[in-house]
Amino acid sequence: MVEIRFITGDEVIDFRRAITAGFGGDEPDDLQVAERFLDLHPPETPIAAFDRGRIVATFSSFDLDMTVPGSSLPTAGTTAVTVSPTHRRRGILTEMMTMHLRQAIERDQAMAALWASEEKIYGRFGYGYAAGGLHIIIPAANVSLPTGPDDVEIVPIGPGQAVELLPPVFERFVARTPGSFARWPGWWRQRHFHDPERRRPPGTTTRRHVVAERAGAAAGYAVYRQESKWTSDGAEGTVHVVELVADDDGVRRALWHFLSTVDLFPMVEHWNAPVDDPVLIEADRFRALRTAWRDSLWLRLLDVRTALQARRYEHDGALVLDVADRYLDRGGRFELVVDEGAARCRPVTATADVELDIAELSALYLGGRSADRLARADRIGGSAAGIEALDRIFRTTTAPYCIEVF
Repeated sequence: MVEIRFITGDEVIDFRRAITAGFGGDEPDDLQVAERFLDLHPPETPIAAFDRGRIVATFSSFDLDMTVPGSSLPTAGTTAVTVSPTHRRRGILTEMMTMHLRQAIERDQAMAALWASEEKIYGRFGYGYAAGGLHIIIPAANVSLPTGPDDVEIVPIGPGQAVELLPPVFERFVARTPGSFARWPGWWRQRHFHDPERRRPPGTTTRRHVVAERAGAAAGYAVYRQESKWTSDGAEGTVHVVELVADDDGVRRALWHFLSTVDLFPMVEHWNAPVDDPVLIEADRFRALRTAWRDSLWLRLLDVRTALQARRYEHDGALVLDVADRYLDRGGRFELVVDEGAARCRPVTATADVELDIAELSALYLGGRSADRLARADRIGGSAAGIEALDRIFRTTTAPYCIEVF
């Protein structure tokens, strides 16, 4: 019989190895595995399924402070979800998800969020995809990107300097970027500055760092790896961008220009650029750029009223939402009134202007999805005026962006 429960402290190493195996890898015999895991995960959140003493499924959570338009909210970062092939279709994932989301509600986390390994899994639990990313490949030998301002200088730095210089720049980025989340010291240690060879894509280097300085202060940075390649025609190496963060567009242009002019590396690849990155139209031969869109952040509202009142809005308006939540029964009928960008939300019995599932409301929440498009796909119902108001109130000028997988 399968037992599903929160793990104990002495089970952390086996739990971590089960996660790695679930994603097709091998965890090394490292005495610091448990220490690194607990640097990231609250000790009370990991859930495992045990069959005859062996872990056959895993589930965990990060305590995230996620930026929403004009504010931030405590968020359960759903992660480490695996089920052994021998134990699928037994309801194990559903039971672990229920435990996870109920715990998040008890801990006053207004949302849960994840990156979906398979896009068809999480909608039934109320998650909707709320932000996307672009995979961009730039053949820089044939494409020119604009230079940055004269007052911006690109400076290479080592890992020690990166520990000091990157976090303040990142904090400013997170504060203005819905869909991204604050990093704590353990996250920086384990997810960024701990860079063992097994985490590197085959053939690539350790992480390189440059900062963009303005008046002697860091105003942006880029993290990248290099992959050498030689052919009979010469060097055809690739710069793999891990992260690009800039205080403004001038700094952003300076960093992109640097990345596209690294000698012997005429290809630039960014696996997760913002969907609205202007580099797509700044290139002199923008047709030569290869791009592929993918979903990134999936969101699940756990407290509708708190979440709707927490964010700011670019357009005022009022409407009544009928929100269905078949999985957790956290929905209801809510009146949303936005005045000068601030919202009031309360339960009502009035006739609804719009009917939608919690997954669709969650997808719309950060401002990057179109209510009109969801309605045309028969995912939202209601009056034409109600759907138009929903689209206008929730949309934001800047697309949400989750800068990293978790």
